[in-house]
Amino acid sequence: MTTINSDSTSVGINLRRVVLVALLMLAALIVVFTALIIARPVLWQAMQQQANLPTLFPTPIPRTIIPTVTLKPPTLTPSATQFPTLTPNYTATFTPSATQFPTLTPNYTATFTPSPLPPTAVPVLAPACVSVAGDSAAYGDVVYELAGVGYVNAHLTPVSTFIAAQFQQRGLQVPVYNRSVPAVGISSANHPSYFGTLEYAMLLQDHCPYVVVMPWVNDLTSWHPPGESAPQHAAALSRLVQEILAQNPTTKILVLNFYQGAPQPYAARSFASGFTPEAVGAFNAQIAAACSGGGLAHPNVVCIDTSAAVAGVSYLAGNVTWQDLTAALASPLSAEEENFMHAFFNNGGALATGDGVHLSGAGKTAIAAYVVQFMH
Repeated sequence: MTTINSDSTSVGINLRRVVLVALLMLAALIVVFTALIIARPVLWQAMQQQANLPTLFPTPIPRTIIPTVTLKPPTLTPSATQFPTLTPNYTATFTPSATQFPTLTPNYTATFTPSPLPPTAVPVLAPACVSVAGDSAAYGDVVYELAGVGYVNAHLTPVSTFIAAQFQQRGLQVPVYNRSVPAVGISSANHPSYFGTLEYAMLLQDHCPYVVVMPWVNDLTSWHPPGESAPQHAAALSRLVQEILAQNPTTKILVLNFYQGAPQPYAARSFASGFTPEAVGAFNAQIAAACSGGGLAHPNVVCIDTSAAVAGVSYLAGNVTWQDLTAALASPLSAEEENFMHAFFNNGGALATGDGVHLSGAGKTAIAAYVVQFMH
């Protein structure tokens, strides 16, 4: 009996040892497994870097938060005028040069038949408004030479103001709009086209019962001889009239032909090289033909002979004193032109030489008085 109990005790001890070892091994496995789970991301990232593989979860890029901005439209201030107020920049430095145009002496003979003046007993009524179209001759520009010093491009009173004054002398207050633009033409390719100006657009929208179309002296000086340029000018003049009538079917249009000029040498060498008696004759002949049976033959068109309007008048811009020139200015001279004036008149200069191309105050007065008689 004693031997059996000793063996049983030995077996029990051995069994407990086996169980204890198994438990220890199980605990060790649990610890190792837990450590592997904890270290797995670090080991995986190290393996990826070692293998130069892209990371499964790239580092996020910080996002810039853009605040929401509510746009507010600008406050608009309505304008009472139909057209924006513009300050045209027509000032240009005048530099006379040798003429590039040959002297032409074509034989043009034509008789211009102007519309007869209305009887003097017919009173001049007050139209709603009058518009005046033209180039620098209507705009009021004159180029003066200050001998030995320079040139002054003076902006004097426009023809529209003289027409308004004629109504005022009759006790009438009539708005007269200056829709003329200097340095333009309607048919010459070497000048900007009047048809593309703001003033022309405004002319069509004026809806005045009378429109005065002054002669376009710039078109006399073109890249073509009068035999070619004169018919082109008459066609452009007809286009102008037709477009005005298309917008204003009841408007009366007074079309003035060309007056004869006497360009000073500095003008004849440059901007007025085509202002010759032959060119004026050719242009007036084409205008007369258009008035008698061409594009200007319309009941609402009155063709006026400008030479009749200025007969007996010194109508061309001539020599003036400093005081007279300053008094006639409609716009101030530039600083450079003021310096020219001081240098000339303060050093013995007596008279500034007018260009003999544009109209004098007397010439504009005569034309204004003449055309007003047709507005009744």
